[in-house]
Amino acid sequence: MNRASFRFVNARPLIAASGRRIIQQTTKPLMRNFQLTLHTLVVLAASSLLGAPLTLHVAGNGNDAWTGRLALPSADATDGPLRTPAAALRAARLARQDATQATAGITILFRAGRHELTEPLVLGPGDSGASAERPFTLAAFPGEQPILSG
Repeated sequence: MNRASFRFVNARPLIAASGRRIIQQTTKPLMRNFQLTLHTLVVLAASSLLGAPLTLHVAGNGNDAWTGRLALPSADATDGPLRTPAAALRAARLARQDATQATAGITILFRAGRHELTEPLVLGPGDSGASAERPFTLAAFPGEQPILSG
């Protein structure tokens, strides 16, 4: 553990059996803590005004009649990921037409497994992100390795 990478506010020193100090006592001025808290609130407020990116999920256990907004099927099996990449692309295109749905970009995440393409997946200029702040992204679900085949 690198002591320099951690800072504690008003922490008491912790002494190891060897007599070595493990936690240094530090004090930060109250104003600095207030500035950090205020900065955090401003960032959170701005992100809520901009909206979160629309994330659509594609999985082998999905259903093209669902919204695709859930990574896993719901407990009552009424919503969950989409089944096919083509359905996700259609959902992204529809969302792009509604400015309230895609305020911060659109991401399609593919879950692990083989995703068969029954037809070519064609992306055109209209599928591009609206801006650098509102990108259109196709990606693997974190930690997974999907395969698009066809």
